[in-house]
Amino acid sequence: MDSFRVELVGNILIKDVLEVESSFLLLYLVKQAIRAGQKVVLGLCTETQQQIKLSLRKLGINLQACIEKQQVTVVEAVNAHSAANTGQLQEWHKQLGAAVKQLTGQAEPVILAFDDISTASCLARSDQEWHAFLYYLCGLSLSLKQVCCLMPVHMDIQEDHEWIARLEHSCETILELEPLDTGPSIELTGRLHETRSSFQAHARLHRDRAPLEAGSLGVKTTALEYSYKLLEGGVRFSQV
Repeated sequence: MDSFRVELVGNILIKDVLEVESSFLLLYLVKQAIRAGQKVVLGLCTETQQQIKLSLRKLGINLQACIEKQQVTVVEAVNAHSAANTGQLQEWHKQLGAAVKQLTGQAEPVILAFDDISTASCLARSDQEWHAFLYYLCGLSLSLKQVCCLMPVHMDIQEDHEWIARLEHSCETILELEPLDTGPSIELTGRLHETRSSFQAHARLHRDRAPLEAGSLGVKTTALEYSYKLLEGGVRFSQV
């Protein structure tokens, strides 16, 4: 049995590089959420519903059945068009917000899982539009405590580091993928670093109070490291 399991609460940032892409990890976490009976909104920017359906099928998840029983909602950026004079990112943002709002009135937690936040930045017509979208993501788990947001980003793009840092400050959990120094081997594909902070958890629980600095709260940070091996039907993790 895998030793790796993430508590799906708050904002979770998934950081990768070209050598070790994070799509497998996102699917792993979506599978975890679906198996736990949680509601999922898939915000697809680079993948299509059909591609995700095939990928989840390999993990034993029938996406179509989940959609039909209203456990999963798919919102594709490619289909985000409006008769109004709004851009693609703005319309996608609107559709995502509506999908999340529809589900948050129910008892189950809601997982908002993006396939690629870095690519989503290319949809923005202006810096102002992109920053509005980032503001929405940063505040989502604070304004809606039952929402968990999964946000994959690419660390190869130097000019994106500033806005990625903004997202990171809003997250309770950081999952960072790294390649092996010697490259992939028969036994291992790469490494995963997990960092959890109690600061955002405190902020979510006490969101109506005055803002506090992390240092004044006695913030606890937990760091774990795993190795992983990509398999035909999924992935195997081992804690280091």
